[in-house]
Amino acid sequence: MMFEMGKRFYLPSSGVADPLLAMFYFPKSAEAGYVPAQRVLGTCYLEGRLTATDFEKARHWLTLAARHKDGLAASSLA
Repeated sequence: MMFEMGKRFYLPSSGVADPLLAMFYFPKSAEAGYVPAQRVLGTCYLEGRLTATDFEKARHWLTLAARHKDGLAASSLA
């Protein structure tokens, strides 16, 4: 699964942190409709993790996740 691959390169405990690869896999999973990936991608854009801060993209991905009842995404939009 694309999301799991993204997490593998994102999480420091994996030992192979690679922001470019994480940001390759997270969007693919988010675009496929995987809600946790939408939330994580939105949070990355919101907080400037793995990529530059982009509030428009953050709002886009967090809104999609919130529409699917992701409470964490909804609280990030508040």
